[in-house]
Amino acid sequence: MEELIQDCYNDTKNLDTGGKVADYIPQLASVNPELYGVAFCDKSGNIVGLGDCDKQFCLQSTVKPLNYCLARLEESADSIDQNALVHNHVGFEPSGVKFNAFVLNDQGLPHNPLINSGAIMTASLIGAQMEPSHRFQLVQHFIGRLSGLGEAAIGFDNSVYLSEKMHADRNISLAYYMRENKAYQGNPTQSELMEHLDLYFQTCSLTCNAKTMAAIAATLAFHGKSPVSGENIVRPEVVMDCLSIMYMCGMYDFSGQFAFHVGLPCKSGVSGALLLVIPNVGGLCIWSPPLDSLGNSSKGLAFLNTLTVRTNSALHIFRCALKPGVVDEEGDEDELAGIRSIDALAMRLIHTSATGDFETFKKLTEFGANTFSKPNENRQETIKRILEIGDYDKRTSLHLAAAEGHADIVYFLSVEVKVDQKQDRWGVTPLHEVRKHVKQIKRSDREALRNYKQIMEHLSGKVIDDKQFEAFVKQGHEKVHTKSFKDSSQHSIASTDDYNMSFVPSLSLHGMQFGSSTSQEPVKAIAVESTHSISKAAVLET
Repeated sequence: MEELIQDCYNDTKNLDTGGKVADYIPQLASVNPELYGVAFCDKSGNIVGLGDCDKQFCLQSTVKPLNYCLARLEESADSIDQNALVHNHVGFEPSGVKFNAFVLNDQGLPHNPLINSGAIMTASLIGAQMEPSHRFQLVQHFIGRLSGLGEAAIGFDNSVYLSEKMHADRNISLAYYMRENKAYQGNPTQSELMEHLDLYFQTCSLTCNAKTMAAIAATLAFHGKSPVSGENIVRPEVVMDCLSIMYMCGMYDFSGQFAFHVGLPCKSGVSGALLLVIPNVGGLCIWSPPLDSLGNSSKGLAFLNTLTVRTNSALHIFRCALKPGVVDEEGDEDELAGIRSIDALAMRLIHTSATGDFETFKKLTEFGANTFSKPNENRQETIKRILEIGDYDKRTSLHLAAAEGHADIVYFLSVEVKVDQKQDRWGVTPLHEVRKHVKQIKRSDREALRNYKQIMEHLSGKVIDDKQFEAFVKQGHEKVHTKSFKDSSQHSIASTDDYNMSFVPSLSLHGMQFGSSTSQEPVKAIAVESTHSISKAAVLET
């Protein structure tokens, strides 16, 4: 498949396909029309990128099927309020008219979630009871999970968002037209309607690159399971509905011809992106800004036409459906063998450490040691190097295992492999992760507390006294804050009898650096000041 993608890219790289960059807002009009990036993600999470595959672009309408999936996931299967169901508010038929036309179906609903009115309706159903900032973060986090690369892989272009709002007359009119026809859940006020529109504009202004979008498409290709992280994110039945709508409605007024000739679910956006799903094969993204008269990427369509010709329509879903054969039932070993990059392996390891699947984690580790060793590197060094690789946020397997309370994986990483306890991009260490989570655990949950106590022992290399740990937990459940000071030597240190925390040798508090558990130097710090007027302090020392 990689060779095929490369050949199609080479065939179209210098091809003059015409087209014009979208210019309804200045930010899109200023994009270089010569940019051309292609990326493919396979079933093992390997991502191949060509050309300008690392350049960021706005998702625009390619976000619409993703928002649809999120809205569907927010449905409650046993909800008493049937009005909460997405398809009580948006249909699933092609509209037969332009994507921003003032047309509703016979029930007074937008025809499908992939035209503007339907996408506005879908946005109105996402986190409807949340405040605006949380609604936006919900979408960004969800799309980051779809990519398997995390929320940091999804950016935001504020200038595009503001420009979308400035040139929103048509979309605002559509929103009020749907309210007039009582299409919404409830009867949104004017301010609520504007919040729904804001979320729609914000999600269209999210950014990613072709590699990330290919990984998102691959998650849809494999029934809602990310091949990058291994996480199950979207229910298979929701993915089936999403791909059906993409197949029928994803390419504006070209959807019928595209389904007939290419035969694959696809969604285009006016930024020049095409999100293509090849079921059970992988996800493909083609990005080239110039658009044809129907709003689809000219060069993107040329690429897919070349792909169709070169494969003799072998990837067409009905060619595959009519092909005799048995269902592919590959085992774990076959799945592991398909991992060809250390980055794909690292993302799988990080996700597995978060879920606590220790057996799979060990299999992945063994596979990595056998596959990605370097010359003059012993087996232990290879394993350590692989397990210290972080994600987009620089969070390692140890961060996730510590945060989620998986003591067996933490022991393996910190005691057996002896990985470095690195900081993520916010300066947070694995030990800090434990401290944050202990504060949130109910004191009655003794099993969870014992588990985190064990993790702290693994990370610190010290045996922790039960009474001391109990005091630490109690402190975590108080409303505490730390004194801000520039020179701790100017402050007096209280007796450890007041509040002994010396069992946490490498831990300091909010705003202060976490030390390494292997450090031999004594570490001293002010511990906490309670909001109950009496200041307590402790010596933290190795």
